[in-house]
Amino acid sequence: ERSSAVTVTGLDVNGHKTTISAERMYARVIQHEIDHLNGVLFTDRLIKYRVIFYGTSEFAVPALQRLIEHPQFEIVTVVTETDKSAGRGHKLVESPVKQLASKNNIPLFQPHSLNINHKDHNVAKNAADAIKMLGDLKPDFQIVASYGKILPQNVLDFAKIASLNIHPSLLPKYRGATPIQSAIAHGDSEIGTCIMIMTAEMDAGPILSMHKHRISNSNTSGTL
Repeated sequence: ERSSAVTVTGLDVNGHKTTISAERMYARVIQHEIDHLNGVLFTDRLIKYRVIFYGTSEFAVPALQRLIEHPQFEIVTVVTETDKSAGRGHKLVESPVKQLASKNNIPLFQPHSLNINHKDHNVAKNAADAIKMLGDLKPDFQIVASYGKILPQNVLDFAKIASLNIHPSLLPKYRGATPIQSAIAHGDSEIGTCIMIMTAEMDAGPILSMHKHRISNSNTSGTL
């Protein structure tokens, strides 16, 4: 953001004191050049948006990577599923999202549940504590991509601007957890990714943007 009008005092080329008043674009130009003199970068002027990112699988990794690289977003925490056991040795394995967040020293949060109405009193209490912690972060945006848990409405409401979901189907087609597999199983010729505003009803919010992609005969759910 810039001031729409400025008054600047200084010296002209002959060393005489001078005053310049400017509005609109001329005012922006003057402020930009003064920033150069003061060593202030353009990116220093950007408003930083606080983001909570929810994701677990490999599908969510590119979105998180782009947010990490973007100068206008500050990821205040990454929320991901708890580590799962895998293989014959049942060794705990970190999710792809957790690995990327750890590599970039981003705070991690792995709540077991966000269901405050769970029949297990301890689980419900831990969920309430988790929700309070998320609310205390005061995010501008919450971005969800293949997280694995449903966010209740009170959590969605934490975002000052919007809680957004990245969903890989041409909505309203294939809501739910397996849209890519469903598109292949039904023999669809194209698939897509939607960015939508989240609501309490799953994959039912207003769509902000949609990107279509052709499905080839060689595609698997992983490659697609």
